[in-house]
Amino acid sequence: MSVKRTIVFYSFIIFSFAALIFRMFYIIEAESDIYAAQTTNSYKLLIDKKRGTIYDRNLVPLVSSETKYKVAVLPSIQSKTYLHSVLSEAEFSAISDKFSLGLPFTFETDTFIEESADVEVYLIKERYSQNTLASHFIGYCDSGLTYGISGIEKAYDEILNNASATLSLSYPIDAMGRALSGIKPTVSDAGYSSRAGVALTLDAEIQKIAEAASALLSQKGSILITDVNSGEILAGVSLPEYDRNNISASIESNDSSLLNRNLCAYNIGSTYKIIVSAAALSMGLSGSFSHNCAGSLELGGTTFNCHKAEGHGYLNMKTAFANSCNPYYIKLGQSVGTQRLLSLSSLMGLGSSIELCDGIVTAAGNLPQASEIQSTGDLANLSFGQGSLMATPVHIAKIISIIANGGYNVEPTLLLGDVDAEGKITKTSENKEKTRIISADVADKIKEYMIYTVTNGTGRAASPEALGAGGKTASAETGWSVNGQPLVQAWFSGFFPAEKPKYAIVVLSEGGNSGAATCAPVFKKICDLLYQKGLAN
Repeated sequence: MSVKRTIVFYSFIIFSFAALIFRMFYIIEAESDIYAAQTTNSYKLLIDKKRGTIYDRNLVPLVSSETKYKVAVLPSIQSKTYLHSVLSEAEFSAISDKFSLGLPFTFETDTFIEESADVEVYLIKERYSQNTLASHFIGYCDSGLTYGISGIEKAYDEILNNASATLSLSYPIDAMGRALSGIKPTVSDAGYSSRAGVALTLDAEIQKIAEAASALLSQKGSILITDVNSGEILAGVSLPEYDRNNISASIESNDSSLLNRNLCAYNIGSTYKIIVSAAALSMGLSGSFSHNCAGSLELGGTTFNCHKAEGHGYLNMKTAFANSCNPYYIKLGQSVGTQRLLSLSSLMGLGSSIELCDGIVTAAGNLPQASEIQSTGDLANLSFGQGSLMATPVHIAKIISIIANGGYNVEPTLLLGDVDAEGKITKTSENKEKTRIISADVADKIKEYMIYTVTNGTGRAASPEALGAGGKTASAETGWSVNGQPLVQAWFSGFFPAEKPKYAIVVLSEGGNSGAATCAPVFKKICDLLYQKGLAN
């Protein structure tokens, strides 16, 4: 091929290639809208993730009840100028670096700001806040709300997770991956407005009362309020409290604040005199059974002291119960016998764990076997609630309920049912046939003793301002010591009102001075608040 022909050939190739480039440029310019639609993707920005809601019995949310503002920002001159004008210097400084990244971002604020160009504002709910109720029963999740770690959050994790949803925005971006200013993002919120979750037997108003009264309690303890007829748990407090947004602080503090003390077993002391009295009356012993308390009693080579050193003198069952006289109950226990005491104790639930709902179970506590009660001294200890006998506040609430409701068994429960997307309870707990544990006459007699304890006995500090109450003090020795001082578990357990009781109320103080001094005033505060709120009738 000649040089001339070669030049012509290559010139033709170059010209054709240039024409092709020109044609492509023309197509791009002429059909830019089509080209953009084919090449533009979107940038997705998460605004909020929600989890199924946990409600009280009246469908009042026990989580996600407080709100905050979430601001979505598309970086632009307009959004930067606007936010600089409405935020404080500190708030703006905290987000200023994010504008240089060129991608949409979010920040939270407690103060409402108006939407503006490239600025979207959403009101979202916080899962947990400082005012969230019943923290120990509800429990907590991981920081991403992906799975439950304790309490109801863990027990019903599958239901709550199935009700999860997200609120997000999709911003259109150009071929360079830059979000396009001035175009409203697309909102994705499928399922976000669903009300699905679970409903508990808790009552938010009664829970608030229990938490308010807990301010009178020592640093470690619990309060439990149940319905005497159904066994449903209406309120529960465990101290110390913990911050569900800062779990590591509770772990590092080593104060066992993550423990739900309502589910833990403790020495119950004189609370057991309720069962001893019921066993005695059930076998036909009269309430006039008497003993002359001289301040101590020797039995099997062991001397058992009364809390009143000079003694109480002659007592019948009513006055011995009201004054919590140990020597009297030692004599009464000897008359009742080991087998009857242990049999009724078992019927009332001692020695067995109690399942409040799937995944939340109390400790079993300890009810000694008959083989462990080998001597009159062993039986003496059992008769006023000492020795190895242990139970949880849930067990004690069950016992109080049996007395208060006329002798019928109750099964403590925490779950009311599932809640569907429209906010309706779709599954409720079964109503089981009532089983009688003790006769109505025996229950009424012990109710009388418990009311007398509040009006004339060791429980005077528990006497409410109206409607009366019945109860029992207890100061249980543990055999442990703290800083050289014996550790005592203090209790006051009772029912309110005195006539036609509605509530079983159990107050426990770890290391309290005594049930009368430490726990009875808390019980009174609860009763007074229930009355003042119109919840006692």
